[in-house]
Amino acid sequence: MAIIKDSDIDVREQNAQRPTRLPIQAWNPFVNAKDNILSIGGLAKDGTWIYNFVGATDKLDTINANIPRTSVHLYDGTYLDKFGISAGEHYITKGAYAASVVVDGESILYVSGHIHSLTVEGRSQVFINDGAYIDFLMCQKGGFVCIYKGACIHGGIIFADGKAKISTVAVINDLDIKPGAVVAHIPDTTVYPITLAIHFRTKEERNRFCKEATDYYRKNRRLELGTFCLFDVCNCYVIDNIVYLSSNTQTNRTREQIEEMVRNGLKLDSPYISNPVEVWLDGVSSRDIAREEEAKKVKEDCKKFEELHTLERRVEELKEELGLTKQEKA
Repeated sequence: MAIIKDSDIDVREQNAQRPTRLPIQAWNPFVNAKDNILSIGGLAKDGTWIYNFVGATDKLDTINANIPRTSVHLYDGTYLDKFGISAGEHYITKGAYAASVVVDGESILYVSGHIHSLTVEGRSQVFINDGAYIDFLMCQKGGFVCIYKGACIHGGIIFADGKAKISTVAVINDLDIKPGAVVAHIPDTTVYPITLAIHFRTKEERNRFCKEATDYYRKNRRLELGTFCLFDVCNCYVIDNIVYLSSNTQTNRTREQIEEMVRNGLKLDSPYISNPVEVWLDGVSSRDIAREEEAKKVKEDCKKFEELHTLERRVEELKEELGLTKQEKA
């Protein structure tokens, strides 16, 4: 059986090098108005294609955004039947409605408004922001969708080889994640400050823990891991022999204390497991801190080496000025 490593997702979110969303006030008086469409830019007289902004504020049938360096903006009051996107970077702002949106190619879409049917495929990326509402979402092979806190999804499917990053506090009624989909659930650390990763020796131990923990939580509305108690448990998923879960439990205990309590309570001490329990507090784990310290040390060492080389060069310069280099050669 061939094992293929999934490629890293190069998230192409908005940054300083890309055009920011234009407020509707910016269109006047620099626009050409025609058929309820406002536009800036386009093809210059010398044939150079500059960045083209297109804005809409009324009822429209179809927009096909298939030209690179184009940015379509749907504003409050826009009712669009079909929106086909295969190039460029586009926005559906708060108060705008699009019935059918298909995003393909290398394009990017930011959504803060309402979409009835949204399809994400190709190598496109869609960012569903706070206040957005999607009736039905389909993320096909190669597509990437990011669902932030405050977004609402009524229903959807993430197909095999589709990719998604989903806030655990986004409002989602029904989302079918197919086998082979690449999905990361991101806890909101302001709501769920604790995340645990519990390593088990075998899948049998893992499965037994999952069943017992589920039954106990349903009965008691809390989860006791040894002497450590978790409330409002969410974001539970399994990868290999590791069980991940999050909680809104507030605690003054350190990561090390929590790890020891859970490890001892579940009897996870084993020479075969290097790290049976990992704890994230406010999104930061012990490994993160260790990596940060290591990176800091490397940076400091690089600075010391740079200072050393500077001093060595200065010593050689002083030797030449004093004529010591010639005497040594002689």
